[in-house]
Amino acid sequence: MNSMEEYLVIGSGGMARRYISLLRSIIDNANVSCLPTSINSSIRTYTGIDRIYETIDEALHADPKAVIVASPAPTHLEYASIFLKKNIPTLIEKPISVHKDDILEYDINSDNSLGLAEVAYCLRYLPSAEKFKEIIDNQTYVGKILNVIAEVGQYLPDWRPNIDYRDSVSANKEMGGGVLLELSHEIDYLNWLFGPIEKVACQLSNSGSLEISVEDSVDAIFTSSNLKINLHMDFLQRTPTRFCKVIGKEGNLIWDILADSITFSKENVIKVVYEGEKNAKDYMYKEMIKNFLRQDSMPRV
Repeated sequence: MNSMEEYLVIGSGGMARRYISLLRSIIDNANVSCLPTSINSSIRTYTGIDRIYETIDEALHADPKAVIVASPAPTHLEYASIFLKKNIPTLIEKPISVHKDDILEYDINSDNSLGLAEVAYCLRYLPSAEKFKEIIDNQTYVGKILNVIAEVGQYLPDWRPNIDYRDSVSANKEMGGGVLLELSHEIDYLNWLFGPIEKVACQLSNSGSLEISVEDSVDAIFTSSNLKINLHMDFLQRTPTRFCKVIGKEGNLIWDILADSITFSKENVIKVVYEGEKNAKDYMYKEMIKNFLRQDSMPRV
């Protein structure tokens, strides 16, 4: 891509920095600006930023070509709504909201009349995800799908070893923490692969072992076109796991998300269907941003 127009990142944390770096690598000669959400943030000296804005009005006056909202979760809709009302394409970090009342207050559907908003659910851009969907859509290998089991788990204290996990966003409900919001990528990709989801039964629980006030485990059953999908998510597993298993009439298909691979098993014989390459994580973020930036060609009114 070649452009001298401005791309704005809102936020001060790790995700904001990642987006700044990714925009630099994707768009030639990009002007990347930033609206920090923390007064004392070190992002002000972060390499790759052309301009720092002090207020939302300054950022709006610059009329950026696109915006990425990577601020704290409770402010996602607040910031996004401002730019969407100006018909500026806006990519919003998940979760889109911490409270359902925010959806009503900011009315994202009304603001997004031109279809300019996207939520940054990046897992579907993994090469293995695209291959997995192709196999499922064509019912290759497995035949008729009978059941789906998905799981994600990782020990919360291992996520950010440089801080006390009990003070982290993940452990703070008002900041968008808890398993349901933090690991909502699973809900997105299951709806993408097998949806639309029509019925939901869900139980949130707290084991007490982490000394946090949010749920550390979620078990849900989704129903879609008579297909039952079982989902388990937690902050508890000492060995990280992330997979989706399709039980089919002809065998089982497993998408190992951490390994970026797909295997098929039948009668105790395992076949590797897809094996990803290194740097898949960077690839999926880049592909997500490229897909989002294609909206730049949409007319503004």
